[in-house]
Amino acid sequence: MRKQKTRLTAELLPGLSTALRVRFLDDRPANEDRSLTARGYTLLDFLAKYRWRNVEASLALLNLTNTNWRAAQFADNTCVRRELRATGPCAFKPGKQGTHADAPADIHFTPGDPIGVRAGLTVFF
Repeated sequence: MRKQKTRLTAELLPGLSTALRVRFLDDRPANEDRSLTARGYTLLDFLAKYRWRNVEASLALLNLTNTNWRAAQFADNTCVRRELRATGPCAFKPGKQGTHADAPADIHFTPGDPIGVRAGLTVFF
């Protein structure tokens, strides 16, 4: 599994800095037998901040390329309500719905954030 974070930063004026950040995570196995693959991604962000005395303002433009990515991925066995039966895959087992050993394994994921803007103001004491 390859994971990398790279940042190119420039200080344009006293107190003003900008950065271009690349976040990369390669495809990787999602389970022990490597039959499922968790999808990798590459994200590009732009960051800027300005500090004056004890106040710092920041602005981040995240996922500039609006990449469709998966923030968290897991291999799991699941059944939906319409697949429940008395026997076979997804057999109905009261109180044990998450323990279907013979249900098909699949990737479950949390979608990553689309293109977005984050701003902040920090006061240092």
